[in-house]
Amino acid sequence: MYSFLSFLLGVIAVIGVVWLLGFLRMRDIRLKWYVWASIAVWYLWTVAGISFVSINAAGKHAKAASTGAFIFFIVTIIAGVLLARLIGVLNPSKGLNNS
Repeated sequence: MYSFLSFLLGVIAVIGVVWLLGFLRMRDIRLKWYVWASIAVWYLWTVAGISFVSINAAGKHAKAASTGAFIFFIVTIIAGVLLARLIGVLNPSKGLNNS
């Protein structure tokens, strides 16, 4: 079960990076190192949240799973929206233009 979940998260990460590189190449945008680091931290936070919730749900710790899902979900959504706005996915006219 966890092997399949790890494989699925890896596939999603590769698809996301390939899409992001194509998006950046299409708009001729170069991201700084700290933006890439922020994306990596955001992804690791999301993976940690999914792992935390699935482990607690498998152990029948409903309170921990629901609280963890709420906290990880809120932080992931807020950070994802902020990163998308910073890169220019949500608002193309105000994204990073480092060229």
